Amino acid sequence: MLENWKTRPASAHFDVDAAGAVAQYVKVNEYAWAVGNMTGNQRSISIEMANATLGPGWTVADVTWKGAARLAAWLFAKAIGERPSKNNLFYHHHWSATECAGPYMEGIYDKVLAAVQEAYDQFKDAPPAIRVGDPHRSSSTT
Repeated sequence: MLENWKTRPASAHFDVDAAGAVAQYVKVNEYAWAVGNMTGNQRSISIEMANATLGPGWTVADVTWKGAARLAAWLFAKAIGERPSKNNLFYHHHWSATECAGPYMEGIYDKVLAAVQEAYDQFKDAPPAIRVGDPHRSSSTT
């Protein structure tokens, strides 16, 4: 999807492609011009998803939306610091007059939210990652 972002007069923080791969284009502490109004751009972290089909259905493959859900969960756990809910997990149309993310995604919103919440709980309950070479890392031998 990188080619799309080279020519569009818009940006997004992340996108998830048709294979579920994630790319980051804008740092999360910077604004992306993604949702059509300044308030939304200032108050959100945007994740674009590749469509599996064009209109009128605008379907999104399971691997794509599940990748986006996992990314959103990580962002809520590690960058935003709030549990995802209907009060803070929005599609594009929350911010401006558009049908984006489309009727398919609208129809599975509750499923997406549940996936984001489940992954969020895993990220919040997970111990901090230990980096190789971390001087605080302990080991044992038998």
